[in-house]
Amino acid sequence: MGEAVLPGLMHPEDYARLGNGPERYDGVADGQVVECVYRMRHADGRWRWLQSRELVFLRDPDGRAVQILGAADDVTERRAAEETVRVLFEKSS
Repeated sequence: MGEAVLPGLMHPEDYARLGNGPERYDGVADGQVVECVYRMRHADGRWRWLQSRELVFLRDPDGRAVQILGAADDVTERRAAEETVRVLFEKSS
């Protein structure tokens, strides 16, 4: 996607927490999968929760992460269901 895409799509709080660019993966071991949960703006303007799993695909000669490979799943409905269960549990206590 490139580094310029995320600031316009990712929720500002999540962008500040996760950062942007491959440099946040410099300390990640080769083959280590990094999981992240964050919000992205959908084409309809609503925020959707995504869970991604990423790993370093390519490093430069100095060992810094240059390319990241990953996949993301939309977990918005699961998070809403978990929140409903949490609220119901609190009300029943």
